[in-house]
Amino acid sequence: MDEDQGNDGFLDMGKADKSVWLMKCPIVVAKSWEKQASSSDSQPVAKVVFSLDPLKPDEPQFTMEMVGSETERIPKSYTLNMFKDFVPMCVFSETSQGAVAMEGRLSINLT
Repeated sequence: MDEDQGNDGFLDMGKADKSVWLMKCPIVVAKSWEKQASSSDSQPVAKVVFSLDPLKPDEPQFTMEMVGSETERIPKSYTLNMFKDFVPMCVFSETSQGAVAMEGRLSINLT
């Protein structure tokens, strides 16, 4: 970061306690998102489904399901693995004006 961008070394910590998820999505989902980004009509590409068995509350299940009608022969559902042991991480953002903010702390890591 350059000092002359106007942030004066200020870091916005307003969302520092916000819990965020880190999720690694399949490449076909990422490519679909890229296609949507260039479109003026933005539609959902996939959704994450959270399932919890009342008899096993410590073992939640996460699934990513594709939304919409794809013509390609790709899977419509992906199982995501949740990791509880990971290196503590934070999410930061920077605007084009140079304002820097902490957006939250990682609480769930899905791959």
